[in-house]
Amino acid sequence: MMRSRAALGRHPIHPILVTVPIGAFVCAAVGDVMYTARGLAQWFEFSRLAIAVGLLAAPLAAIAGLADYFGLSLPRPTRRKATFHLGLNIVALLFYAISLVLRWNQPPHEGGSWGFAMTLATLGLAVLGASGWLGGQLVFEHHVGVVEREPTAARS
Repeated sequence: MMRSRAALGRHPIHPILVTVPIGAFVCAAVGDVMYTARGLAQWFEFSRLAIAVGLLAAPLAAIAGLADYFGLSLPRPTRRKATFHLGLNIVALLFYAISLVLRWNQPPHEGGSWGFAMTLATLGLAVLGASGWLGGQLVFEHHVGVVEREPTAARS
């Protein structure tokens, strides 16, 4: 049994907290597509704000994930997968941070690096998707943070 070190009762909080940055980054992608299609400055601002929210929320999710990473005694294959999951998250956040700096300092209407900023955000979302897939494997295949009980029929 690998009960999460960062939990509310028996419920791990890392899966709860990751929904905010993931949702923000998906919203940013929608805003980027809309800005590309319509050219309205509101969509550019929406994406910029969504990335900022995602970057502000990510550390809370990371703290909960790191509590499990360092607090649980993980078998070597699980630890390796968790380390890769952690590394992918860092790469994704770096892509988003650079994208945000480009968006903040050089908006597209001022001749900025819009294409590069959007490419970085798109890569960030792809990397985040791969990391999320690994996170799912950590839970469903390796049972990290999961408290398992015997089925009721097995106990009787």
